[in-house]
Amino acid sequence: MPIAIDFGTKAIHLVQGQANKKSVNIRQCYYEPIRSGLVQDGIIREFGGLEMVLRNFLAKTRINDRNCIVTVNGSHIYTRELSVPDSKPKVRDDVVTFEVSSTMAAEKEVGVEYTLLKKRENDQDNMIRVRASAMQKEYIDDYYKLLKSCGLNPYALDLHPNALVKIIQDAQINGRSVNSNTSVMFLDIGNVTTTAYIVTNGEITYNRIMPMGGIDIDRYVSNANLSDESGENQINIQDLDLSLASLRSNEALANAVRPLVTTLNDGIQRIQQFLSGRLQNGKVETIFLYGQTALFKNFEKTLGEAFSIQTELIRTISKVNMPNGIEIAPYINAIGSMLRIDD
Repeated sequence: MPIAIDFGTKAIHLVQGQANKKSVNIRQCYYEPIRSGLVQDGIIREFGGLEMVLRNFLAKTRINDRNCIVTVNGSHIYTRELSVPDSKPKVRDDVVTFEVSSTMAAEKEVGVEYTLLKKRENDQDNMIRVRASAMQKEYIDDYYKLLKSCGLNPYALDLHPNALVKIIQDAQINGRSVNSNTSVMFLDIGNVTTTAYIVTNGEITYNRIMPMGGIDIDRYVSNANLSDESGENQINIQDLDLSLASLRSNEALANAVRPLVTTLNDGIQRIQQFLSGRLQNGKVETIFLYGQTALFKNFEKTLGEAFSIQTELIRTISKVNMPNGIEIAPYINAIGSMLRIDD
């Protein structure tokens, strides 16, 4: 079975399973924290250190499969929509690469990928719309070298927005479809950054990376445990309750959570104001949460109160079969990237 690895700033998420165009069956999921400085904004900054972490991680999980997909995200990744002639795939590839490279005026070689969009240009039947993304080739090559040095067979490098679109396409989230005319928002809450995606008719119409994640919550837990000299009141971060009642009774915890909630709320309000004329029904109907930080107990309720919008943690996606007892939310980017593999 192939594997997919999502490299974040503070953790690696790995999934092993089998995928086709319509579904994916996940056999195993693994999570490995990494120290700061190894990966920043989707770029490998310390190759030797990350190589050692990945080698040890693979040995610990005893995974023998070699085919591997990598998925990343970062503000350095250039993304835009283009109108291109509806031509043969090879010609279209060349046109998209030329247009993106010309727009970027990139001094270094870039790798370009794109997806076809459903909407077409008005009165131009010979033109189609694509969503193209570009990443410096040297960053791509670093991941290729990393996998090869760890004995893996690099299959593809995917990007988080593409992974999200693939996993939600023709699927139900928490029991209902998101591929309708209504606009929904997805918040991928990581440790250092949060990425917001506006999705309408199953396609991303807008995305933005916000420089805030769950790092302050991690620091709160670390500091609290270090100050507990007796060791009798150690906090298990997985049991942390972020309900409004819990925050009101714990000022230190509230101070750790407040910057994240405030930043996300301000960001969401600005996105809605900016897109008010383009959103279906003029507003976002639902916000879906995923990512490691989204898992905190009652966090979805606290965020829902702050946003004044229906807010849900992603618990199920109809096309994905997960192992018993494993939450899907932290692994969505890795799982979505697997959907490029056919049986």
